[in-house]
Amino acid sequence: MKEIPQQQITLKKYTISGKFTHIMDANTALTTLSPREQEILKPLFEGVSLKEIAMNLGISYKSIEYHMGNLYRKFGIQSMQELLVMYANNKKEFTRFFSKTINMEFIPGDYNWITYNDDLSSIVLVSNSEVMEGQTIATCNLYGNLSSYQINKGLRWAGIMGIPNDDTLAAMKSMSSFSFKALGDGNDYWTLLPTAETRDSTAHYFKPFSAAKGEITAITINIDDLNQLPSLNHVQFIQENIYALQFHSFRPGPFNLKIWDIRLYP
Repeated sequence: MKEIPQQQITLKKYTISGKFTHIMDANTALTTLSPREQEILKPLFEGVSLKEIAMNLGISYKSIEYHMGNLYRKFGIQSMQELLVMYANNKKEFTRFFSKTINMEFIPGDYNWITYNDDLSSIVLVSNSEVMEGQTIATCNLYGNLSSYQINKGLRWAGIMGIPNDDTLAAMKSMSSFSFKALGDGNDYWTLLPTAETRDSTAHYFKPFSAAKGEITAITINIDDLNQLPSLNHVQFIQENIYALQFHSFRPGPFNLKIWDIRLYP
């Protein structure tokens, strides 16, 4: 493999022992970070030592070392020096990531999460606090059965809808993308952003995603990539008129999806 001098390193390109080994998309890697990894990384880039971070988080230094190893693996690097070089070369991406809204959770009383389904489909929503990726976090498990029969030739549906508080709703109206973690059953799902214009129609804007069976998947949805559901009349997507966030089963039959860590990006 041809060697590349250190001074020729450019954005998102890193070297190990002087050899070009990997090209990493910082935005993609950031969406895979666990909440604990983010709690370590942010102060680290602000100049706080790992020992101080361990003390502030109330965890052992050995735990910090464990999480740092996971961070190196996710970013495709092998040392603290490479991590700092990566941060310097991608400071804009990291600044944007750590300035995001991180408060759309499945906590009863704070947000209004409700289920919806047609007469022949079923869905159950269970919110829990459980350990995911080494940290206790609020999760949402939605499971049920999506009917294979279309009522009046319309859409079948079984999903959940979250109506956020005013601050989170304001962030949704200006976000460029959002992400979440999912533990699925191998089925396909939709995430939808209903607006005032689509409230009384089936013309919601959506993006499909797949949730691998038994695997944690980090999913990022770009607002510019949304599609409109089939409808007789085209309805313009006006982001300022978003009022909720929905997750919807797609494939007829039983489904079981767990989601958590919803993040909105400016």
